[in-house]
Amino acid sequence: MAPNRYARSDRTTTSTGRPQSAPANGPARQRQAQPEVLALQNAAGNQATASLLGGTAPPAVAPASRAERREFVRLTIDFLSRSSDYYQDEQTRVDPATFERLINSWYLMVVDRERMIDLHLNGEALLTRELRSAYIAAIRPLMARAASVFGKDEGDLYRENNGRIPMWAWPTPHHLETGITTPIAAGRAADLISGAVSFTTNGFQVTVAPDQVVPKLGDRAETTFSFEWGSVRYRQSQGRHQRIISFSGPGTPSVEIKTSYGRRVNAAFPSEYGRGTTPADVAGGKVTPHSTSLGFHEEQHGLDFVEFLERHPPPQFTGTVGMAVPQFQAAIKQWVNATQAYSTQMNDYSIQRTDCVGITIDQYNQARAKPGTHIKLQCHP
Repeated sequence: MAPNRYARSDRTTTSTGRPQSAPANGPARQRQAQPEVLALQNAAGNQATASLLGGTAPPAVAPASRAERREFVRLTIDFLSRSSDYYQDEQTRVDPATFERLINSWYLMVVDRERMIDLHLNGEALLTRELRSAYIAAIRPLMARAASVFGKDEGDLYRENNGRIPMWAWPTPHHLETGITTPIAAGRAADLISGAVSFTTNGFQVTVAPDQVVPKLGDRAETTFSFEWGSVRYRQSQGRHQRIISFSGPGTPSVEIKTSYGRRVNAAFPSEYGRGTTPADVAGGKVTPHSTSLGFHEEQHGLDFVEFLERHPPPQFTGTVGMAVPQFQAAIKQWVNATQAYSTQMNDYSIQRTDCVGITIDQYNQARAKPGTHIKLQCHP
């Protein structure tokens, strides 16, 4: 297996499912949700209903007609809509087992129905929109309830489970641009000429560049960032007490994010540590193998970098006109140190979130190391 090792060295430059009927919250609660299952059984039969709740359409003696397939999708939409109503009830509790069952079965359900629409219903746009809307309406209250019960930030819960929630259903919908591993937020798109995605956020000019093949990486892949922090130029007065009379810079910092693959590896290879190996990702991979792939792992690094940029503004230069020259030079040094620290923190942020979960990078490296080899640990306790 090809490992997915990472060397995201900072190249900075500075100048100076299944709802069942309902979760197990007592007979009364179960009776409230039972009619939705009975309705499915009446309309589609027991075998079709079991398939609807847990996977693909059942095999038929004769191929299903377009009308029957469309009805099957509509039953799914109705089921998700009823589930949405149920989990919006503030009295509804979601325990870990229920959460796992629902998020997995709903993911399987919506992926299969979208495939059915694409393959057998000519990709009907309206039906796809209705299906997606129903899924989003169901997943939102489920995630909110689960985050509250588990004591987690809702955004973090989405991130941990984004291998079994479609990108279009994330709180901020994302999509993949051709030739770029990092998922791109809605409203951003690749340039038709360069193929790169450029945008500004939180004081940064960001470019997500197209993927590249780097032969020397061999069987490795890496997602890197490279900063251009700008520079500071100044003019000083003459005489004994020299002061700053004018300066320019440092300007708006820019950062490029890029994924590189070695010649002997590609995005479809399995992830061998970190994201792609967590229980949630493995569950998602049973529906969409991409969720356990090297490409998926690299996607998470790109998402980490963009998220860090959006949450942390760039270091500010504090030099001013009128400062004594030594003070101004100290401000330059402080700013340079701050930019270096920013890069280090951004790199570590991604390591902890993407490499130090599931089978951690430390566990992976230790398992592969020759006896007596010193392994530098990267995961925080």
